[in-house]
Amino acid sequence: MDKLHKIGQWLWRNKERMVLAIMISFLVWRVYVVVRPPEAEETTTHYPPKPELPKDPPPPVPKPVSMPTSPKAMDFTTLTMNNMFWFFSRPISGSDPGSETIDITLLSVTPFPDGTHRVRLQTRAGKRLYKEGAQFENYELRKINPPDPDRDFKGSVQIYSEELGRTFEIEAR
Repeated sequence: MDKLHKIGQWLWRNKERMVLAIMISFLVWRVYVVVRPPEAEETTTHYPPKPELPKDPPPPVPKPVSMPTSPKAMDFTTLTMNNMFWFFSRPISGSDPGSETIDITLLSVTPFPDGTHRVRLQTRAGKRLYKEGAQFENYELRKINPPDPDRDFKGSVQIYSEELGRTFEIEAR
């Protein structure tokens, strides 16, 4: 037991020397690898491409496919307007599909110097100005119809409800 204790003390006292010896041996090995690199393997030589084209004719180019011209085929709004997973969705309880309303009031339509219009809407969150394409709560402002003083028309907006999956037309009061 006494010999094991002496060996442990000697290792503890000489630990720095052992680490130094390991580092020097690693350095010697790396120098040896750099000075005496392994023998080079045979490499393949790549020649530049030939300036002549092959004599085979090129493959025929396929004719372009024409797009359908039917206006119904080009109408993609149904993809974004309706819920694609309607079979698995819950029906809205206590309402008929035609009697759904949204709790938004159009207060005013304001023209801006850049030629666009902003609308002041009152929602559950409060009154705010919105521009065309703005998203708020569960709605998206799709279109702003500016006022026409000749027809006594104060303006209207088209708002898409994500919850109901429909577009609503709201006129100013």
